[in-house]
Amino acid sequence: MNRLLHTSFEVFYNQFYRKAFHFARSYVHNERVAEDIASESFIKLWEESRKNSIESPK
Repeated sequence: MNRLLHTSFEVFYNQFYRKAFHFARSYVHNERVAEDIASESFIKLWEESRKNSIESPK
């Protein structure tokens, strides 16, 4: 695994997970479902980042 990729993703996760969780919770009004949505979003981002270089959000 590319150490820089792992470190960058960890920084990104730490910075944005709570925001993603609160955003999801504002729609679903359920903490467990919001956790699942936020977690699955970051898992998808991690998988995509391993396949492709992600420069910036579109």
